[in-house]
Amino acid sequence: MDDTSRLLSTFLELVRIDSPSFEEREVAEYVGTRLASLGLSARRDGSGSKTGANTDNLLCQLGGDLSGPTILFAAHLDTVEPCRGVRPKVDGDVITSEGETVLGADDKAGIAVLIEVIEKIVDSDVAHGPIDVLFTVAEEKGLLGARSLDWSIVPHPDYAYVLDAEGLPGEVIVGAPYYDSVTAVFLGRAAH
Repeated sequence: MDDTSRLLSTFLELVRIDSPSFEEREVAEYVGTRLASLGLSARRDGSGSKTGANTDNLLCQLGGDLSGPTILFAAHLDTVEPCRGVRPKVDGDVITSEGETVLGADDKAGIAVLIEVIEKIVDSDVAHGPIDVLFTVAEEKGLLGARSLDWSIVPHPDYAYVLDAEGLPGEVIVGAPYYDSVTAVFLGRAAH
């Protein structure tokens, strides 16, 4: 299987895994298993009890030459609803859902790329510093996984890259679509 086919296969496997916010366990297990098969160690931070998710944030680590820089990559495990029962459709270079659900490319495209990057590094036996890959839960619900992260499990990286937006490396995202619903009941006397 060539690299492009492997990346596409990984992405299609990922989008077929239901992972709405707070229900990311199955995708976390998939990621942990794939990266463990490449020799990475994995640990969870116990944040599920704080976020209400059915799993914790996941940190996978690939050892390396300590004289090289430590790099941290990050992505999130959850997708927005409707994301249950995704049926991806590939039409040439375009991948969409069949229409009843979101595709879930946010952030499964980032996860697929990270798995592919690690596979390429391991397959090529290229020299590298330590590489840490962090997967957070409940990002779509206000970055709850990142806010609850036990930072003591994350080494201090020299460089960090978050794969969750389009654009060039180094670009800072300062805004995004947002929706929050509030229901309020006011008690008292009308004043106007």
